[in-house]
Amino acid sequence: MLFRLLFSISSLLVAQTAFGTMSVLPGPLVKSSPTADKPPFPNMEVITFSKAANVDKPQILKLKTCAGKYRPFNPASGRKPLAVMFAIWDEKKQGEMSIDDIMMAETSTMAELTKRGIQVLLPADPGPSYDLVLKRVQAGGGDSSKIKRIDKSGKDGRFINHSWMRDWGPLPLRNMETGEWGTVLLEPGWMRGTSVFFKDWFEKNLKMPILGSYYVDDGQFAGGNIITDNEGCCISAGITHPLFGQFINCSTILTVPCRSQVCHADEYFVVLKKGIIATTKPEFIPALREAGFTQILELPADDELSFTNVLIVGKEVFMMYTDKKKEKMIQAKAVYEQAGYKVVPIKTGGCGENYGAIHCLTREIPKIVVPAR
Repeated sequence: MLFRLLFSISSLLVAQTAFGTMSVLPGPLVKSSPTADKPPFPNMEVITFSKAANVDKPQILKLKTCAGKYRPFNPASGRKPLAVMFAIWDEKKQGEMSIDDIMMAETSTMAELTKRGIQVLLPADPGPSYDLVLKRVQAGGGDSSKIKRIDKSGKDGRFINHSWMRDWGPLPLRNMETGEWGTVLLEPGWMRGTSVFFKDWFEKNLKMPILGSYYVDDGQFAGGNIITDNEGCCISAGITHPLFGQFINCSTILTVPCRSQVCHADEYFVVLKKGIIATTKPEFIPALREAGFTQILELPADDELSFTNVLIVGKEVFMMYTDKKKEKMIQAKAVYEQAGYKVVPIKTGGCGENYGAIHCLTREIPKIVVPAR
């Protein structure tokens, strides 16, 4: 049976908050708990979500019950991932940010991760571009043997050409009932029909079944617009992310208005510990308090770089560093240290375009623990 998005007036969820009444259309309706042998996306059919109107003020939805059974890996839990996935663009430029700057940020992060025993996963064909990554990681003191290539089954020596790994590709999710991990594939239009190599590699090498996939042609459906914590708070910007509530397990859904061109929640927020979140947008602090956060830390705002756009691994924060932002970076470093983290500066020649930084460039892959039967 073909999968269809089913919406009805009776399925609208309504909540009254200090910010006003909020009505949210749920995402794909899941009738039963998805399992590896009964995926929520029948026949692996790719879902297309309908774009909703952007909110103009913070809106909060409190859910008494939630059909969603899955939650993403939460770096603020203190658990280290098995690996971190990157994607490197091997053209000359992406937007206003040079590929050399992006590659410097990525290979510097890879070097620091591999020094700490964290594997790096890289979708790439064998060839000169991949060899250059290995050399740069080695030059940065990293362990290139920790880099695992995800074979695209191509022969041109190229990468999957998109740098922002957070926004597309695999999104690992844990079933809250069974403890089992699976993956949803986020597919941009340029990648349609080509992501089968992810499915094959994840199922064979990580024993992580692919639950399904959906198109992220609208940027606000991307992975950078999914922020969650261990207590069930789910945050997105512009629109309520369509996976919230009906697929991702949420007890509270916070949607904030866009304050940037890309409009992703990871440009404004980073969860640090239980009940603790940092933001670059003080205007959202009242909404964060109502959403249940007990301590809210303020990071410096900037017109180029987001200081919430960081990678957390264990008790360390990997933060992009450039000399022209030195003063604000010192301020941001102090905030993370206040929360008990050590900051690892990732030197690069430039800032991320439209707030893109280390978080956007990476995707954590969790350690898989098979639940006892």
